Formats: sequence, C-alpha cells, structure tokens
Amino acid sequence: MITSATVGGIYGNEEEMGFRISWWGSNGFGQIGIRKFIHSGVINIDSETMSREFVKEVFAKLVDDAQYCE
Repeated sequence: MITSATVGGIYGNEEEMGFRISWWGSNGFGQIGIRKFIHSGVINIDSETMSREFVKEVFAKLVDDAQYCE
C-alpha cells in the first residue's frame, strides 16, 4: 500500500528531460524516474525493479493527493 507520493525533482538537458516521483509505503520507499529522450521521443520509466502495476499505484496516489486547479 502506498502511503505517500510526491514529485522529487525535475530536470532537462539537450538529450533528455524528466522527473522523479518519491514514494513511501508499507513495503518501503523508493523513487520512480520518468524520462523522455528528446530526439527519439522514447519515454523510459525506471521503477527500481517494481512492477508496472506498482508504478500505476504510485501515480494513482500522487493524483489522489494532489490539489486540483480548475
């Protein structure tokens, strides 16, 4: 169960741009790195060996806890 998720940092350079999501939960803590390679358009997700479903849970927690601006 994910108890907290937040944006940990944003970066960009000539080759890629991306951000990190830091998460905490009942199974520990970690970071997920999301980056887009500018020239190829490929998006890469580094989940520290966590599953695709786990990454979706972290994103869901981030969205659920966010303040919406309408």
